[in-house]
Amino acid sequence: MPVLFEKEFSTKWMFDVEIFYRLKDYFGIKEFYKQVYEMPLSKWTDIEQSKIKWIDFLMVPRDFLKIYFRYKK
Repeated sequence: MPVLFEKEFSTKWMFDVEIFYRLKDYFGIKEFYKQVYEMPLSKWTDIEQSKIKWIDFLMVPRDFLKIYFRYKK
């Protein structure tokens, strides 16, 4: 779906959240809930050399707000 990737993402690490917003805008809220299913992980494997730093963790609230205001209607 080109609509998901034709524009640059607002944040470095939260592109998955932004994909959901783009899908909601594309389908509309009712169709979004019919078409999209978020599958929970059955297992998590921690990777020691993660590229996420503490500062990235601290920026999560700011990044959520950035995405929210970009797609707010």
